[in-house]
Amino acid sequence: MGESYSQDYRISCNDMDSEYRMTPQAILNMSQDTIAAYLTTRHVAAFDLQKKGFTWVISEYTIDLTGELPLWREKVEVSVSPSEISTAKIHFDYRITKQTGETAVTGTSVWSIINVATGRPEMIADHCTISGDSACRHLRNKVRAIERSDLEFHYITNISDIDFNGHVHNVSYLKIALSCVPYELARNTIVKNVVIKFLRQSFINEDLLCRIEKDEENHSALSSITNSEGQEVCRICATLQEISCRDFGEIVDRN
Repeated sequence: MGESYSQDYRISCNDMDSEYRMTPQAILNMSQDTIAAYLTTRHVAAFDLQKKGFTWVISEYTIDLTGELPLWREKVEVSVSPSEISTAKIHFDYRITKQTGETAVTGTSVWSIINVATGRPEMIADHCTISGDSACRHLRNKVRAIERSDLEFHYITNISDIDFNGHVHNVSYLKIALSCVPYELARNTIVKNVVIKFLRQSFINEDLLCRIEKDEENHSALSSITNSEGQEVCRICATLQEISCRDFGEIVDRN
């Protein structure tokens, strides 16, 4: 079995949607923060690697809701485990557990170390000796290219989108793709499953075009984000699930 690391969080106002539910962006933020904290204990955090001319990049992320989403002010535990490890990639599995012991969210992200000067991937074993689960094999998720554009809009990246590498943070791509969801639909649905493929970097003040292909029959949508040169930056497949709106009094009583 691989190693494990966990941290506790409380759902703040910045982590919730209009119905007080934990957002997909918060899921990515908390799971990545926990992975980063784990890497710090192994002395291979981004700030450790950058001193040597290397850094971490994420090529894929998945979100799978398995229970009821945490609400505002609820405490959760986020645990991460390195699992499948190849020559140049580490799969980090994560789990978000509520105080009741119920698992709310599971998922996986794929991390690699690259040489900043060349952009080429490095061998994981040359930088760290992280123990994974040798028996674990993940499904190879595929997100097809969109075939039509049912909706499209432009987004200019700004300073709030930039991460420690000077690139647009991966969470921003999910925020961009979900920003077109109509308010009434957002109130009555949650993002049930997400697969994100990060294809190339983008930077501040870039004009990104987000195109969306809707599949109303399956309550899902494909998103493709491209830069001004027409190069695809990110590809996302999201599935929505209808739920009923909550009463604020119920939220207060539970917390």
